[in-house]
Amino acid sequence: MRLRSLPFVVVALTALSGPAQAIDYRLRDISANGVFQVPTAINDAGQVTGFSPRDELSEDGYYYSATTGLLRLDAPATPGMPALATRGIDINAGGQVVGRWLQDRQVRAFTWTVDGGMRNIGPPPFEPIGIDSAGRVLGGFGLRQLTIHDPVSGMQPVTLPMLWFDAEGLRDDGVIVGTRLDETLWTPSRAGLLDDGVWTALPVPAGGGRSQAAGFNQDGTVVGLFNRWDDGADTTIGSAFAVHDGQAIDIGAGLDGLTLYSVAKRVNTQDVVIGRAYRGPELGEYDFIFDLATRSFVDLATALDPVAAAGWSDLRFADINDLGQIVGTGLYGGEQRAFLLSPVAPVPEPATALMLLLGSVAVAGAARRLR
Repeated sequence: MRLRSLPFVVVALTALSGPAQAIDYRLRDISANGVFQVPTAINDAGQVTGFSPRDELSEDGYYYSATTGLLRLDAPATPGMPALATRGIDINAGGQVVGRWLQDRQVRAFTWTVDGGMRNIGPPPFEPIGIDSAGRVLGGFGLRQLTIHDPVSGMQPVTLPMLWFDAEGLRDDGVIVGTRLDETLWTPSRAGLLDDGVWTALPVPAGGGRSQAAGFNQDGTVVGLFNRWDDGADTTIGSAFAVHDGQAIDIGAGLDGLTLYSVAKRVNTQDVVIGRAYRGPELGEYDFIFDLATRSFVDLATALDPVAAAGWSDLRFADINDLGQIVGTGLYGGEQRAFLLSPVAPVPEPATALMLLLGSVAVAGAARRLR
């Protein structure tokens, strides 16, 4: 009987302790002293791709991992690939990068791996958008010529049931996430899903109109922004939103009252959202982290490790992986650099630690009585 009661003692004491402390983030400079400036994507292995502007007309694409450090995508140069300007756009679970490069003022697409270097895919001007886990690359020859490059079967045109479509990416199940555009104004009309030529519009929060997709995860969640009507100002406001489990969530409504505009940019499979908001010309912009599970925001002012974050300002998030790691761009000493934010295991509140200690004492005492 006492043996059966021991787990209850521990559970009861732990339950009295309250919630654990919020997750903190450690900031790491991955810019190689400012060489790497603009990360664009990160996978679950912590591998990152992106680029750095070389001058007004060209840029250098990069790959970063804790194992290899920083590598240029065009070095060593691959035979037959005289890349004048490269940019890493997306990276899949296997570490395969998709990017673009310019030659004779035409955009060309390539894939890249650490072992194999650059490999040209498709004729110009094929503009890559994203890559899935199987290495299929979504891209286009304009808004009306969406195409998937399959590593085995080559270029496969996508059937579009509308005139104009702005794609954001390709899920592993073959569904394309994007935005249907107004056929006369070329402006966002409605965020939705394109599955084998069938278009499905996503819902928007109550009082909303047009919407635009910006990011998605493999579980079906899509984030972006929608136009919310403001009766007081007699106008519409761009507000961050998410479609999660079929429900439209107005993320922007939870931001402070000074925010004029917001957009949710990326979401991982843990349903953690990163986005950006604007407070006006005087107060400027800021990035935010929002947890769809708890419907709560992360206050970076208290979540960042103060030692590692010292000297950094104007943090802008680019992507988040399923481990909660975030890559982005910030200013350090007035210089633009790339950073990696990694969540740190939470430290229990003092009350939590005390209750866990009391639980251990209770277990030990009960065990002695049992003997």
